[in-house]
Amino acid sequence: MKSKGIVEKAELDKWATDLLSCDEGMLRRAGIGDRAFAIGLKMDCGEGFCNRYGVTCFDLDNLREVLPGVSDLSDLGNLAFSQWRGITHWDNGPNERTLACLRLVLRRIIELTK
Repeated sequence: MKSKGIVEKAELDKWATDLLSCDEGMLRRAGIGDRAFAIGLKMDCGEGFCNRYGVTCFDLDNLREVLPGVSDLSDLGNLAFSQWRGITHWDNGPNERTLACLRLVLRRIIELTK
């Protein structure tokens, strides 16, 4: 569980790995959002990441450019949670671009949690 506002690496790694392995149909499975909240992630529509790094949730080209320099797991986790929520609740379902953005962030999380 989360302690003192810090996201636990092992729990974030498992969440990101599990989410990365989901196919489009499994993205809506129960428990993904609950797990994200339980490990201390915030669903902020990507505003925190955008304010800090100047990149929106689904700006694929700029995410590719900025992500190698991002090492804050809370920022990355919150972004992935917001992307997942956007794909599954606000958009008309996943598309190639939104899934590519989510997978890019999840891979960066996994890279940093190993």
